[in-house]
Amino acid sequence: METDTIANISTPLGFGGVGVIRISGPRSLEIVLKLLKREQKITSRRVHHVFLKDREGKSLGDAIVIYFNKPKSYTGEDVVEIQTFGSPVLMNKILSEIISLGARLSKPGEFTERAFLSGKLDLVKAEAINKIVFSESEFELYSAVNTLEGTISRRVKNWIEELTGIHSQIEGSISFPNDVEEPDKREIEKRVKEILKEIEELVREYEKEKGFIEGVNLVIFGKANVGKSSLFNILLKEERVLVSKVPGTTRDIVSEKIFINGIPFKLMDTAGVIVKVENEVDRMAIDKSKEALSKADIIILVFDGSIPLSEEDHTAVSLVKGKNF
Repeated sequence: METDTIANISTPLGFGGVGVIRISGPRSLEIVLKLLKREQKITSRRVHHVFLKDREGKSLGDAIVIYFNKPKSYTGEDVVEIQTFGSPVLMNKILSEIISLGARLSKPGEFTERAFLSGKLDLVKAEAINKIVFSESEFELYSAVNTLEGTISRRVKNWIEELTGIHSQIEGSISFPNDVEEPDKREIEKRVKEILKEIEELVREYEKEKGFIEGVNLVIFGKANVGKSSLFNILLKEERVLVSKVPGTTRDIVSEKIFINGIPFKLMDTAGVIVKVENEVDRMAIDKSKEALSKADIIILVFDGSIPLSEEDHTAVSLVKGKNF
């Protein structure tokens, strides 16, 4: 475990009413006390109104300081949070003073890494925090919060404890056959199969939620100049893709993220179906379209209903036929 003291700005950079600077490590409180304009006792888990100064004694305004002594903190170390005005210039100045007093700038995710290494968080919860911070939909947010509250961790912990107990029973009966009663093999087999079934069910639940969290791949496909790009723009509600009567306007995959009823969709516009390959660009366009189709969760096939199906239409159908979604 690292023994140095780290610091960084915890709130998003930009102008705002409040900005937070977090310090973690053995020298956290010592460093903050040196920033105070006048001597003041800082006690753990209390809100303190303070006035800050730089190394030359110039005022940096007032702030709120909260000290969390170890191990009752996010990282499990001594942690101090400084809440000040959300001015990037002011926050960077305070951070610079903290660094000059012996802390170092934290690496990305280092506060959570320390929480994990000190046993304050398990890996599942650490990942959940990251998902909460970067969640793009309510479904993703609620799923991450549910994980953070320990729903999955508790299930996994119970399985580990139970399987460890079974392992100990078996090992004990082999190592000390005269002292340890031989466990019921049928009962052990039954319970192990039940645990395996529960694990498989958890994996299925994750796979079911995966699309709602990471995004559903929705591919628009069909022959050239049939209206794929127009549909793409309509769904996106903006003129993202150039629309022309000239066939083959779209050659590469164009993708954008949209939200429908809170569910993220990765919308992909593809090149039109090319039956006769005339050059390398045509071949590359075909390969890109096939790659998009292979990753698709949903495919929208576009046809021109005013005319009979063409050779290109039939080719489009054959390329998606038999796909399991």
